[in-house]
Amino acid sequence: MPLTNPGRAFNAGVKRKILLALVCACPLALGLAKASDELPQELIGIWDYTSLTISSGATVHFKPGQWTLKLNADATWVMQGPTPNAKPVNGTYEVHGSKLKMNGDNDLEYHFSLKRDGKVLELKDKGSKISASRE
Repeated sequence: MPLTNPGRAFNAGVKRKILLALVCACPLALGLAKASDELPQELIGIWDYTSLTISSGATVHFKPGQWTLKLNADATWVMQGPTPNAKPVNGTYEVHGSKLKMNGDNDLEYHFSLKRDGKVLELKDKGSKISASRE
């Protein structure tokens, strides 16, 4: 009959329980971290680009529905470009204060502000300013 060390068996059981507790706690901790970094509800929705102004001062105006940006509640976005045959582009986005970072084929980063009671969205980067509206 083999000799066993009861203390060693106890330590292995405790280690197993601690490991199990950690495995269960990690997804909970990640979920709480995500919940505390909520997306601003006023950004979520479909935005119609109304104008694009570049650093030289030239401005292009768009018709409603010609160029749209949809920001979803699940932190994904879809953009339909201004040309008739443009394929939609998409990705995920993050908001940090007044910074909107859009990840996808081309990573984009803007400083945003909401105006006119949240009906106008301004996106600014180093070389351009985009105005978008929604009803």
